[in-house]
Amino acid sequence: MVTKAVETLSRHATAREWEVAEVITDTSPLPMPIFEREQWTAVKEAINDRRAEGIVALRGHVCVAGTATHAELLDWLAYRAAFLSVAEVTSGDRAERAPV
Repeated sequence: MVTKAVETLSRHATAREWEVAEVITDTSPLPMPIFEREQWTAVKEAINDRRAEGIVALRGHVCVAGTATHAELLDWLAYRAAFLSVAEVTSGDRAERAPV
């Protein structure tokens, strides 16, 4: 169920006084590289068109910190003056998706 994750991410953004510009959910398998995921085009367009200033995602749902993919994502975002903020998942906010 995507709603629990969206609620968690909305709380994360609201706590930082960020306005949620758009909710883009992606049900691609977690191991799939972010740049190949079904909704990546929508995320790119939102940032490139300045409808969104960054990405807020659950830990483990974007890419693993310290990897080449993570570095590539951060470079892509930095070039566009955008950000990545990772929300911690607490036991009460467990994500519905699990790695496949």
